[in-house]
Amino acid sequence: MSASNHLQVELLSRPPGGPGALIIGVVLAAMLYGVTSQQVVFYFGHFPQDGFFVKLWVIALWILDTVTTALSGHVVYNFFVLRFGELSYFPLSNWAFSVAALTTGAIIFLVQAFFIFRIRKLRRRVFPESRLTNVMFVFFTLLSLYAFATSIQLTYYDVSLPEAASRRPIYISNITIGTGLDVLITFAMVLILHQHRNEFAAKRNSIEQLIFFFFTRGVILTVFQALQVTLSYAAPKTNSWFVVFVCISKVYANSALVTLNNRERLERRASEARQLGYMMSGTYELSAPLELSR
Repeated sequence: MSASNHLQVELLSRPPGGPGALIIGVVLAAMLYGVTSQQVVFYFGHFPQDGFFVKLWVIALWILDTVTTALSGHVVYNFFVLRFGELSYFPLSNWAFSVAALTTGAIIFLVQAFFIFRIRKLRRRVFPESRLTNVMFVFFTLLSLYAFATSIQLTYYDVSLPEAASRRPIYISNITIGTGLDVLITFAMVLILHQHRNEFAAKRNSIEQLIFFFFTRGVILTVFQALQVTLSYAAPKTNSWFVVFVCISKVYANSALVTLNNRERLERRASEARQLGYMMSGTYELSAPLELSR
């Protein structure tokens, strides 16, 4: 058998979807990165009045997402161009993939921290005397720090100790803690906004939309995390989990950026609802805006 025929036989004997999953993942990630960039441009064009730290957070999120996208592209370029034909080479074992896992963990941490601070702010407004606010804040923060620490640990093992013992327990704990924290954040946000809706009737429609958004966000993120861990163990040789992995940072980033960018629309609808109420009842109701940024 000639060398070329032997190469074709080896390629055809590979599990289906292996190389294809890498290409699909990077293409989808590039598309979602365009959405992230559009959200960032929209934010700086419409909310110049936001505080310095919020703007810094948005910039850091975009830079990390840019680096993650570039590293994912490097993984595919390395496999299909630089090491084309090296069938023994595993594309997800190089430094670029390990660093991409770290930047993804950093994005998830920043997004979770954003919502944790929002929960603290809203609880202090709705329940000003509650001691549970600080307890929730500390507990959620510790969970997010632990999840980020496991991302750092996984990257360290991949780069410095590639022959170390199985990292499955660390990986499982990273996914479990991250998913559990997203569920808790979703539950806390929905519960607080429901209470907020009862106290500020003029903004009922806007807050109902926020409740639906946060519930949907929690479901989507939980499904993504569960799908990633399921595919990585159920079909590891197909690399199908790579599609979820390279997209999940963009899903997290956009879930937070959409929250910031939707404030203007929600406030406008709330204002219109208040004006309609004034005309119908002839009364005036004072209520502070629902802040999700500063």
